[in-house]
Amino acid sequence: MGAMGGALLLSLGSSAAAQYPPGQGYGQPPPGYAQPQPGYAQPQPAYGYGQPPPGYGQPGGYQQPGGYQQPGGYQQPGGYGGGPPPPPPPPEPSFDQYSIRFDPLMWILQGRPALELEYAPIKWLSIEVTPMLATKSLISDVEQSGGGVGASVGFWLDGTAYSGTVLRPLFEVNAMTYKSPYSPPAGYDENLDGVLQHKHTETRIGGMIASHHRWGGFTIVTGFGLLVDTAAKKDPRCDQAQSAANPKGYCVLRTSDQNTTDIYGSFASGLETKVDWLLRLSLGAVF
Repeated sequence: MGAMGGALLLSLGSSAAAQYPPGQGYGQPPPGYAQPQPGYAQPQPAYGYGQPPPGYGQPGGYQQPGGYQQPGGYQQPGGYGGGPPPPPPPPEPSFDQYSIRFDPLMWILQGRPALELEYAPIKWLSIEVTPMLATKSLISDVEQSGGGVGASVGFWLDGTAYSGTVLRPLFEVNAMTYKSPYSPPAGYDENLDGVLQHKHTETRIGGMIASHHRWGGFTIVTGFGLLVDTAAKKDPRCDQAQSAANPKGYCVLRTSDQNTTDIYGSFASGLETKVDWLLRLSLGAVF
């Protein structure tokens, strides 16, 4: 029985080998499909994510470099168009540049309170502006009104603004009106007895030396100077003898029945003072 089964299996294997010769199985197509038609010699490659189609290949289409890319377009560093970065801000100055002060001394002595506004563009030099509003002096009977403005340049000898000694060339323009408090009797003649009001515009130039003392942001200033009024002019008749033809009333301002004040003064006197002194005692802040 075993010998007959083996002979049967051998016979079936030989028959199958004769029906399907070598080369024809699942690995090769049947004879009718052995070769593709000439028009379809090679299949076209698929265009997936791996390769772009020919019209958009590299180089020549939308590609790197040359399109929206770096460098050349919107890129780093430099911002738009590759320009240089903005410059750094300027450093803060190493000294205080501003000061504001008030001088009560000239208010008491001359009735000219002034506000002192000062700016130092560089460490050893400053520019000062002093607006003034005239009022009645505390030690004079003459009533005055008006105002003006002064300007100066400060040269700081110690090398730092608002500290130590400073030299100041000065310039002032003041429009002043002087009025007497006197109430004259009937028939009063100003040409004979003295005027009751006088107006004058000063144009003064001069200089000052001052010293600045500081405690933190607080400052006290003391100083002394001289000013020359280039617009002050003395009436030549005032130097002549008084007479009926020259009563000299126009040379003085009548302040009472017994007292008068000179219109013109050569030094530190009169309403039109040719040469006048200037004192300063200012209090204020530095920042």
